[in-house]
Amino acid sequence: MTNMAGTATMTANGTLELNGGLLHVDKLVASNASFSMLNIRAGRVEWANCDLSAGISLRIGDATNLAVLNLLGGTNICRNGLEVHRYAELIGSGFIIGSVTNRGTVWPSAITISNHLVLDSTSQLTFS
Repeated sequence: MTNMAGTATMTANGTLELNGGLLHVDKLVASNASFSMLNIRAGRVEWANCDLSAGISLRIGDATNLAVLNLLGGTNICRNGLEVHRYAELIGSGFIIGSVTNRGTVWPSAITISNHLVLDSTSQLTFS
């Protein structure tokens, strides 16, 4: 979901579950902590910006299938954190406001994390 200005916003006020394929959005917003859930179980997700309210965590991967989150250079507000599971990858560039727990692979071009980066025993952190 995009437009010529690169400002198209996708709002997820329910469950967003990707089990394969590609989801490309300029900005992802989830503001309903009671009902919003973001699970990228498999496939590839790309966005420049996201704003996730408190109570909404972002999970990349299901520890079985390959899942990729490619950040496209913007600001990503993950108030409840971002989890990268085994067989999942966090790649690209951008600014993450929130904690990142890595059980998979973090392979940034240029990612700044404003909170904690937790590396699990199964994680890989690769700089190129």
